[in-house]
Amino acid sequence: MNRRSLVCFAGAASCIGLPAPSFAQDRKPIRLIVPFPAGGPTDVVARLLTDPLGKRLGQSVFVDNRPGSGGAAGTVELARSNPDGLTLGIASVSTHAVNPAVKRKAEYDPLKDFAAIIELVKAPVALVVHPALGINPDFPLGAPSSLSGCSRIGFGHFPASSLQIAELFDASVSQKLTQNRSRAHPAS
Repeated sequence: MNRRSLVCFAGAASCIGLPAPSFAQDRKPIRLIVPFPAGGPTDVVARLLTDPLGKRLGQSVFVDNRPGSGGAAGTVELARSNPDGLTLGIASVSTHAVNPAVKRKAEYDPLKDFAAIIELVKAPVALVVHPALGINPDFPLGAPSSLSGCSRIGFGHFPASSLQIAELFDASVSQKLTQNRSRAHPAS
């Protein structure tokens, strides 16, 4: 997260204006469920949010990491939580788009079981390669022809949701991507 994004995020977090009836008024701590492991980007965003949100609401806010099943475990817990205003959660593309689309039996409905409060982060995503490949940096126009001489392209060590991105890339440039299973031995 760059400095400008952090400043924008902090400003947005401090300006969250929620009507008083939305949250319990008995000063119990508010639990912020993060459906991913501690230390990841979603957890960092949540931890940056707890202090300004707690000050704004006049209640303490704590992060409760509930990782598992691509974010579904924590999201199911959030969906099943008591609607008393003491439990909030962080949603992502994984939890509210990918999981419901790829799981045969979703345990929650992303549209019916949740109400969005605010968009917290906009994060750019980039496709990168080793510079020795000589890929044209004008990616959308230069990549397909630049990649035609490569027999196999690796897309790194990422979670399974990256497979959808790889499949879309495969289709757009007629080139098969492979996932590196080891950081020590990248695909060539």
